[in-house]
Amino acid sequence: ARPRADDPFRTETVLCSDPADLDSAHGSIYYPVPLGEGMNLLFERNVPRDAKLGIIGLPCHLHGALNMFDNGKFRRYRWHIVFGIFCGGTWTYRAVDEY
Repeated sequence: ARPRADDPFRTETVLCSDPADLDSAHGSIYYPVPLGEGMNLLFERNVPRDAKLGIIGLPCHLHGALNMFDNGKFRRYRWHIVFGIFCGGTWTYRAVDEY
């Protein structure tokens, strides 16, 4: 995930195909991350079924992503690597807007 270009207080999920792309998505983000929107990028970019996919996320992201990949249209993809990080608490967008 990374801050959106049009609003740095909102985030977007990033689908990277080149390790250099990860530079734009490093560091902590203390806002909610729309994982579902990022998952749809697999279809929008026509990622092949046999692609080696990896995911980096918080426990809640990984739990949701793995559930999505066990069901429905995402079942065709398989994870090559899953990298979990930890969460120390998340603000809501409303709290960020107030601050």
